[in-house]
Amino acid sequence: LPGFLSVASETVGDLESSSGKSALHLFGVYDGHGGSEVANFCKERLHGALIEELEAEMREGDRGEDECSWQRQWERAFVACFNKVDAEIGGVEPRNLRCENAAVEVGGRGNDESSARAAPEAAPADAVGSTAVVAVVGSSQIIVSN
Repeated sequence: LPGFLSVASETVGDLESSSGKSALHLFGVYDGHGGSEVANFCKERLHGALIEELEAEMREGDRGEDECSWQRQWERAFVACFNKVDAEIGGVEPRNLRCENAAVEVGGRGNDESSARAAPEAAPADAVGSTAVVAVVGSSQIIVSN
């Protein structure tokens, strides 16, 4: 099941909503090279990290950017999100990983059946990671990042 986000409308870009929020669905594909644990971690953590970074973008407010500023907000949020999750996977405490160059609600998490299985042998830390392709789908926008 996709993750569900409810994001301030101005973050999504040029959308009108009577509640001031837009419902969005997050879909992700994670390869989890070095073990399925990383892919499962990304499945559970990435949407939360994206919410944190979108909220940070909203707090920082208007930077005097042009009409495409919502696109830049999403780009900065995704870069910071991916950096944060990458640091968490590597066991590095995230510092200020925000890329320099929303009131949000979450629900709709999928079932994790992996906890019932025996854990595979751990891979070396330098061999563990994941690539990700993430799509955020709204009523009139599709935002994709990898």
